[in-house]
Amino acid sequence: MIEPIPYMSITVYNWHFYPRMIDWKIANRNLIKNDYELQNTINLSILVDLTTFLEGFLTKILNNAIEKRQNNEDIFSKKIINHYRDKINELTWSKYSEYVELILGKKLSEIIECEVFKTISVLFNFRNLIVHANDLRLHYYHNGIKDDYCSDVKFNKIIKYFKEKKLIDWSFSSFSEDKNFNYLINDSIIDFFYHHTINFIKNLVDILPENEKNDFAFHFPEYFKNEKI
Repeated sequence: MIEPIPYMSITVYNWHFYPRMIDWKIANRNLIKNDYELQNTINLSILVDLTTFLEGFLTKILNNAIEKRQNNEDIFSKKIINHYRDKINELTWSKYSEYVELILGKKLSEIIECEVFKTISVLFNFRNLIVHANDLRLHYYHNGIKDDYCSDVKFNKIIKYFKEKKLIDWSFSSFSEDKNFNYLINDSIIDFFYHHTINFIKNLVDILPENEKNDFAFHFPEYFKNEKI
């Protein structure tokens, strides 16, 4: 059976819209400083948006590299490439590094600045806790000398990172079950993730050949100026 040839085709990259949407959410979040629950809900949605944008960017970079580096005259090569293209479209964060190394020749951890890579790993771990609807329990210890707080294993690793980066500053006097939502996220955490998301993208695009790099600079020129955000 002969496959029909489409009269016209278009490709819609839905993840292209995320930067503008994230900026819009941040602007609106900053207008509602007195509504903590809505403010924090917006922050949680931005956190998920950042990971969606990153996954879209990584997938496009890998597919773009395959398309521009393949040998169109080698049938075997084309079959292998089509096989990997299908796999790329189903990748999770933990698998991206394997495919980046396979296609681009370097591990993500070698391409991305150490602190940026660590932050983005925390971002995805936090996203997974949020989207899988885990109950996140926080414990506060106050012994009159030193205050401290911790959580269950997965969330506790994230809390430790936030403490290390001075993104949270909880005190015993502010610790209240009535305000428990405020202990999940804040503006500083989201702004920190946003900053490192952009630098992650810049690091990754920077190692690409010019013909591949230009595709991304064309669509997102604000991310590829000389100065870092």
